[in-house]
Amino acid sequence: MKNNELKRGLEARHIQMIALGGTIGVGLFMGSASTINWTGPSVMLAYAIVGVFIFFIMRAMGEMQYVEPSTGSFATFGHKYIHPLAGYVTAWSNWFQWVIVGMAEIIAVGTYMKYWFPDLPAWIPGLVAIVILGAANLFSVKSFGEFEFWFAMIKIVTIVLMIVAGLGLILFGIGNGGHAIGFSNLWHTVVCHSNQSNQFQKNQGECLAASSVQNAFRPGDKLCDHCLFAYGTGRYVDER
Repeated sequence: MKNNELKRGLEARHIQMIALGGTIGVGLFMGSASTINWTGPSVMLAYAIVGVFIFFIMRAMGEMQYVEPSTGSFATFGHKYIHPLAGYVTAWSNWFQWVIVGMAEIIAVGTYMKYWFPDLPAWIPGLVAIVILGAANLFSVKSFGEFEFWFAMIKIVTIVLMIVAGLGLILFGIGNGGHAIGFSNLWHTVVCHSNQSNQFQKNQGECLAASSVQNAFRPGDKLCDHCLFAYGTGRYVDER
């Protein structure tokens, strides 16, 4: 009798690193610069607030996946427990998001490579990235899990090194001639906490409103990958 079930090959370490690696993306390495430029240090508050919402969403989704493992995505729960239309809209919205995000990250690859190779056309590293990612998805699910595990590890190690380097710059002035920067920039700019917002000083109400909207959406965009684990429940060695 033919087995029509998905082959299970993802272990707990694969799942954990896929979730962590998916959250740490271009939005953190490249997008955070523009976010801080527009909203200033107040973006940390927005990240904290959005992080609380993400925590409860993940708790709820984790419990639903545990009780009823699904081979589909989280849209399956919207279809079953809310309405078929809710599942339909969620699935297609999620698909559209990943199409846009995927292309944005491919463009970011070309942008990064131009730093070291200014004369290199941006489409070449983008094409190489597409080929590598496509090849990784053609092998077994276990091979894909290993690929994701080690590439996510690179991003996590990079983040740790960036934090250490940042603390060295802030506390000890490493790389700044020995002059410690300190934490005063967190509250130095009062109006909207952003240099970009100085043009709105005449109308602080509009400024604060604009900053609030920017702060709310930008962290949400960067944390949108938190639901990645829900896609592959049918691929897990132990689905619970």
